[in-house]
Amino acid sequence: MYVKTQAKSGALRRAVVTAISGSWVASTAVAAFVAGGTLAGGSQAAYAATAPACIIRKVHPNNENASIFNYCGRTMRVQVRVRWNFDSPCYTLADGQSVNFAWGAGDYRKVSVC
Repeated sequence: MYVKTQAKSGALRRAVVTAISGSWVASTAVAAFVAGGTLAGGSQAAYAATAPACIIRKVHPNNENASIFNYCGRTMRVQVRVRWNFDSPCYTLADGQSVNFAWGAGDYRKVSVC
């Protein structure tokens, strides 16, 4: 970024460039925050935590599917997260229930609560 200043002092010139650069960084951070979904009304699932260990995952990467089993002792809502493809819908699994989710392309990321 080129900034033309009338200041004779090198310190003042650096201060002006720093102030302009700092405001650009701040505005970029705000834009990223808004685009991330918190202020723009994005999906709650995007920030969901990883499912607990009582949710058993059997991932079959070659077949591009995952079997999810609920052994938590209570009903759980889970979602399979996939990189480079759509995530699964939010499944409601009673204790002992399972579900299989297949995706066409992409990589398994994790199972999260939803």
